[in-house]
Amino acid sequence: MCAISGSTTLDKAFRLYTEGLERGHYGSGLFALTKEVGYIYKQEKPFTIDDIHRWVDDKNEIVYWAFHSRAPTNVIHSEWSYEKTHPFRYKGYIVAHNGIIDNFKSFVESDKFEIDSSIIPYHLFENDGNIKTVYEQYTGLLTSWIYDLNKHKFYIVKGGSSLFKDETSFSSLNFKNSTQVNDDGIIFELTENYVLEQRDIFNYSNPYFIL
Repeated sequence: MCAISGSTTLDKAFRLYTEGLERGHYGSGLFALTKEVGYIYKQEKPFTIDDIHRWVDDKNEIVYWAFHSRAPTNVIHSEWSYEKTHPFRYKGYIVAHNGIIDNFKSFVESDKFEIDSSIIPYHLFENDGNIKTVYEQYTGLLTSWIYDLNKHKFYIVKGGSSLFKDETSFSSLNFKNSTQVNDDGIIFELTENYVLEQRDIFNYSNPYFIL
């Protein structure tokens, strides 16, 4: 499976990202959040810290870093492309997902999206950014992070696939001083003080016995 991670400092976020590479690596994505905007960076090879330093050289001060490393759950490894690499964007919504949307093909618009996760920002746009409404229509493993450009808000959704967190950081894998989020159907929001706080819940049923 894929891995997601994030933190307020590049050093910690990058460490959590590199630990997640043990799950496999078919591409990497990075989202860097400033006080006003967010930036996306993707590449096929694993990021190095030098890669990131070169990329952020002309960016404004970054307050939060969110990573994704891709190890597809439901497809055979294929040639890398920017479009198939998380995070995915549609209009004002950016999403990186760890898991599988089992009922992806049931949506009439699914033929427009090659990767199941790439339909999430589209559905967020169609539902005015209502995370609860969007995620309650999915079945599968749904843990992901979301950026809402219109509200300038960053969220984490816990649904089936693993999530560990401390006050300001998160990862798909256990990390020092973190706590495992055992409950599902939880939406966390990054506050103005860059603390991850629970904001909402949604109806979720895990279809798998083993994660």
